[in-house]
Amino acid sequence: MDIDALVLEHLPLVDRCARRFHGWGEPHDDLVQAGRLALLLAARRYDAARGVPFAAYAAPTVLGGMRHHLRDRGALVRTPRGADPLRFDQLDDEASPDGTDPAYEEAELRMLLQPQLARLRPLERDVVALRFLDTLTQDEVAGRLGISQAQVSRVQARALTRLRRRLGAPAVSPPTTPGG
Repeated sequence: MDIDALVLEHLPLVDRCARRFHGWGEPHDDLVQAGRLALLLAARRYDAARGVPFAAYAAPTVLGGMRHHLRDRGALVRTPRGADPLRFDQLDDEASPDGTDPAYEEAELRMLLQPQLARLRPLERDVVALRFLDTLTQDEVAGRLGISQAQVSRVQARALTRLRRRLGAPAVSPPTTPGG
């Protein structure tokens, strides 16, 4: 069976998978689109000689494509079970004097950074995570990764430049000395 026929025959699978995410705050059509792209990818990779039915092979890929879409759009952030939902008076109490909530700002920043961190090279991602999420020094990161502190510094600078560019932040110039 060719790829087009496989995809056309299994379009209802995408709709069934999209219904699993109903109420997650993302339009059904967007989920279907992400699922159809994942279905096409599954059809291209499918090997009938392995004896696995295509639907069983494609379903995890389709669901994964939808989850990636939701993750990229921030719709996978949910209140954990058993957690009390925040009340508005709590928000006022926890806000800083200028009216912002530091915990909210940190969560928002992490949500913006997460998809961009995933696009970094593995070493860059490890360095950024250890430096800024685990708050290790460059020497400690170097020891953990088995590289020199100078290499950590270069990798960190390169990763931060990529992140700034992808997030549309202005480039940061190194400080200059007076008169030089």
